Amino acid sequence: MSDQINVKHKIGDTCRKLYSYFKTVNNTSTFIQNGTLTPSEFVDSGDFLVYKFKTWEWQEADKDRVVPYLPENKQFLITKNVPCKQRIKDLNNIVHDLIMIGYSQVMKKITIPQIYMNYDPHPCTGVMTASIHPCKHAEAILNVVNNWISEEKEPRHDLYLLFLLKFISGVIPTIEYDFTTDIEIPRDSNAGL
Repeated sequence: MSDQINVKHKIGDTCRKLYSYFKTVNNTSTFIQNGTLTPSEFVDSGDFLVYKFKTWEWQEADKDRVVPYLPENKQFLITKNVPCKQRIKDLNNIVHDLIMIGYSQVMKKITIPQIYMNYDPHPCTGVMTASIHPCKHAEAILNVVNNWISEEKEPRHDLYLLFLLKFISGVIPTIEYDFTTDIEIPRDSNAGL
């Protein structure tokens, strides 16, 4: 990541932390309007995921990283022992780079300044993790919600994480953490994912 993007990211992180410190947590659902979850909707969706798929479990955050708006024993979700049946034949065949190309809504390639990866501590554990930006999963889920509504179906916030996993499994197909149950995807909802 270039120094300029790194500086912008660190400034953005500082602003987000400051904003989060003073902002009250929204407990009014905006799932249908924005594709985002309240803390209780996130817990509902996580509980459904854990109930249906036994490799997923709730975890506690490190004591100095606990957020007060989630139960202490449900700070984040983790999956372990995920099947990965497609393996390389030998270490000389490893591809060390993951290459992704993003497109805008009008099918123009996203430029380098518009997409980047940063390496930061995980907010619940402090373990260094990679994040790819921009992250538009709320907009993708909103597209699913709008299609449910157009088909006169009740939007279900508890399925949020299942739809997100289906999207991620399309991006990284060799990790088989999408052994989820079939869910009825409204017509044209794949266009936003």
